[in-house]
Amino acid sequence: MNKALKIGLIVIVLLLILNFLVYTTARYGWKLFGFKYCQDVGILHVKEIVLDEDYIILRGNIGASTPAFVGYIYKIEDGKLYVGLKYNLLFGFKERLGNFEVAVNANKNDISEIYLKDKDKEKLIYKKQ
Repeated sequence: MNKALKIGLIVIVLLLILNFLVYTTARYGWKLFGFKYCQDVGILHVKEIVLDEDYIILRGNIGASTPAFVGYIYKIEDGKLYVGLKYNLLFGFKERLGNFEVAVNANKNDISEIYLKDKDKEKLIYKKQ
């Protein structure tokens, strides 16, 4: 194999690795920063809340149709469930409808309130009667 071919293969492999790293960081790297990069709660709409003994499911959508839901994070603190949603305009390839479905492993008896959360605000979406 000549030198130019080796250099070409190395460049191709490095570009593939770089592409993978950019995609993975954009898709999942935001979780390292907690709720800092979560979607603004003002434009999120929860349509359904399912409370079960083993899990809590939230279904809803965002006010815009172009961003794609790429993931969520959650935190349970003092009986309150905080959920942060992430949408991405560029790297959300699967579905562009703006819908989300979140399933959290938590017992409904342990949760008294559920909030959507971003870096600055919280939005109460459920309060136990």
